[in-house]
Amino acid sequence: YGMFLVLGRCYKEEKDYQNAVMSLEMAQKLEPNGVMVTLELLRLYAQLGIDEKVYDLVHQFGEKDTRNQFVYYEAGAWLKEKGYYEDAIKVIKYGIAKNPYDYRLYEELAEVYENSGDQALAKVNREKAKSIEKKVMDYMPGTIQNYNKTADILLSRGIKYIAMQYPLRRVQPLKDI
Repeated sequence: YGMFLVLGRCYKEEKDYQNAVMSLEMAQKLEPNGVMVTLELLRLYAQLGIDEKVYDLVHQFGEKDTRNQFVYYEAGAWLKEKGYYEDAIKVIKYGIAKNPYDYRLYEELAEVYENSGDQALAKVNREKAKSIEKKVMDYMPGTIQNYNKTADILLSRGIKYIAMQYPLRRVQPLKDI
């Protein structure tokens, strides 16, 4: 399935949309639960304006077991853009259930509520998004500091190349390098 996924992406990049669709549809047949294939097809169908196929794919996301928040974010954004607010809310909420700490999903949900006229729920979700985003942004500088500290320690010992697993959460274990 991976070969057809890569081929589909290449054809799409070359603007050979007929072969891109054919390759991605073959990849989906080989891996029906493949979230990345479904996401690529969603993007391609949306780009080509094949709304009924996008709509069908969007409704498959609830059946797929994924933590890929972009699937829900993009599906919800597309549904919102087309005015399918109830469907957008359903898909985004499913994404939030799978990814409760992704502030972008709450922001997208707030936009859907705002567009549908429910300002109260839009406000609640925007506040939730801001709260989560603050926590994420508070964490980020610490991660950057940890990587900088790692680089300093390794360079001071003459080590130029390493393989590292992300995320490194604290510097304390580095003393033993």
